[in-house]
Amino acid sequence: MNIRPEILWTLTKLSRVLNAKKLSFEKHQFNYNLTYQIQKGLHEFDLNIGGSLGAKSIVPKEDKKNT
Repeated sequence: MNIRPEILWTLTKLSRVLNAKKLSFEKHQFNYNLTYQIQKGLHEFDLNIGGSLGAKSIVPKEDKKNT
């Protein structure tokens, strides 16, 4: 398939706008996208680091799975 780069970039931007999450702090609004890589990194953080920052891990070791 031969698609011009300008068309691909326009589709990428449109996808980002349509799938964006919105976060507001008083008069400021931020938009962000959660990619698969970000979600995977947050999951790893929750399972492996989050529980050891100041308390015992809430998730038992046998329930932790790397996906």
